[in-house]
Parts: sequence; C-alpha cells; structure tokens
Amino acid sequence: ADMLGGRFLYQAGNWKGNELSDSGYRHDVHYQAKIVGNHPVTKGLPKSFPVIDELYLCPIDEESVTPLIRADYGFKQENFFSAANAVSGNMFSRAGWTHPDGSNLVGWLKKIGNASFVYLQFGDGPLTYSNPNVRLAIANALNFTSGD
Repeated sequence: ADMLGGRFLYQAGNWKGNELSDSGYRHDVHYQAKIVGNHPVTKGLPKSFPVIDELYLCPIDEESVTPLIRADYGFKQENFFSAANAVSGNMFSRAGWTHPDGSNLVGWLKKIGNASFVYLQFGDGPLTYSNPNVRLAIANALNFTSGD
C-alpha cells in the first residue's frame, strides 16, 4: 500500500497509523475522467472523456503521489457499498457501514526510489477495456514505465 500510494480494505484495518473502516465499491459508474496532470501517461488524451467502470472509496495518500486523472463523481459514503458486507455475502449493502469522503483520484504517478509506478484504476471489464481513451492511457503508462 505504501508503494502504491493507496489501499483498498476488504475489512476494517490500519494504514499509516490510522484505523480505517472497510473500503467502498460501486459497479458500472458513468463518469467523466478529467486529466489533471501534463505527463507522458496523459499524452494524446482529451481533457475529459467518458468512462463506465467500477470505482472505489478508499484511502489514497495524495501527498505522496503526482495526480494525473480524477473522476467527476461524488466519493461519498452514500454513493458506494461496503466491501466487508460484500465479502460476507451482502452485496450492495451499506448496513452498519460508515466511511469518510474520499479522493476522486483514479490515476497517478508514484516514485519508488529511481523507479516510477503508474496506477490507473480503469479496468473492471470489457466495456472499460474497449474504451479507446482507457486503452491509450494504459499504453502510455506501459511505454513510460518501460523506458526507452
């Protein structure tokens, strides 16, 4: 999680010395991905493009990453479902679950020593992978991280 810059919790847990509730998920969200970083990963992408994908309400250490792409979606408890409830067999449930508002960051760069790590949240299914802008972002990230 420290290398990644974020952590999805299937159960309540601890990260960076903080006790956290389980994370949230939401399937088939229609949102606009907004480019916020001028970087080789975002080269050739429009400033905004539509995506239909799964999103996550989980802690992201924005101070340790370089933001590249944000989602124009409300990262609030009422827009997500409890991961712990889903794991226990209660999909699409918020029963007994509380979670603070979260980051709308869905793409970022993280430096790890001399290496660069790119996280792109895209990719929950064929509809997402058929999106030409998602495909370009993934190709750009692979080209960037593989070097010359």
